[in-house]
Amino acid sequence: MKRIFKYKISLNLGATTGLSIPKNGTILHANIQMNELFIWVLVDTNEDTEMRYFQIYGTGHTINSVEKHLYIDTIFQDIFVWHLFERIN
Repeated sequence: MKRIFKYKISLNLGATTGLSIPKNGTILHANIQMNELFIWVLVDTNEDTEMRYFQIYGTGHTINSVEKHLYIDTIFQDIFVWHLFERIN
């Protein structure tokens, strides 16, 4: 069964957020809601879960070039601009 679930991402720079998400979940959107960062993911609830890891970076901040990253979305919060990436192993 397909559903859209919401997952919270840490807004702490440098922090990695690990989430257990059903396999092959498709990230639809990232945004601030009630001063917290969330992603909305289309999932198949019949699938097993897997761990996925996310990090945010501010504009102008250094991105760890040792790890591979997949760009997800850019989020605007007041004067801040965040860029969300998924860490690819």
